[in-house]
Amino acid sequence: MSQLNAWNEHPDPETWEYHTKQWNEPYRSTVKFEEFIKEKLDASELVIDAGCGSGAPTHYLAEQHQNCKFIGLEISRELLDFTKTRDNLEFERDDLTNLKVRFGVDGVVLIQVLSWLPGYETALHQIATRIRPHWIAFSTLIWPGDIDCNIVVKEHKRPRESFHNIYGLPGLMRFMTAEGYPLGQYKPFNIDIEIPQEGTDHMKSYTSDGELFSGPLYLPWAFVMFERAG
Repeated sequence: MSQLNAWNEHPDPETWEYHTKQWNEPYRSTVKFEEFIKEKLDASELVIDAGCGSGAPTHYLAEQHQNCKFIGLEISRELLDFTKTRDNLEFERDDLTNLKVRFGVDGVVLIQVLSWLPGYETALHQIATRIRPHWIAFSTLIWPGDIDCNIVVKEHKRPRESFHNIYGLPGLMRFMTAEGYPLGQYKPFNIDIEIPQEGTDHMKSYTSDGELFSGPLYLPWAFVMFERAG
């Protein structure tokens, strides 16, 4: 079994497939997330995508908002080699557990990142204290009640282990408020397409009765935005 979440930094073939597919066509979650933060992006001059992967979602945001500059941050050199820059988009190597200090950033987005980390606290604290943007928005697995689920998935046929954590919204709100970022918006993500299930041995997204799953897990995706107080 490979190291827990090692595929984030050293992608396996399935991870490459995930990123490659989104370069061909943005996922519905990316499209809907852009709609969720559209007004903020329209009013921003500099936005950071923290944990940008191969950069496909960042590239989509930059295409939709060409008057805003975007910087994608990623720890994986292999994924950074796969990124594509444009006039208003560049990429840098950085670590969510030890971010470089940056100034003048309007917003930070984290697209499908936090639920695959050991926890959200370190990354969000780093962003709140070392970047201090006006707003922070992310898509992740969120339960509306005050329950946190720390989930480790073992895929024996790959083989790999990964986090699929689900965070309770009240706990996120308490943490972010203490960091100086009270809740601005919260919106559950309901996918508007049908995705067939492809086998039962790998964690791949599919829909069932209008709900989104991956392997045996129900995925309560949601978009949230926190805005800096004062």
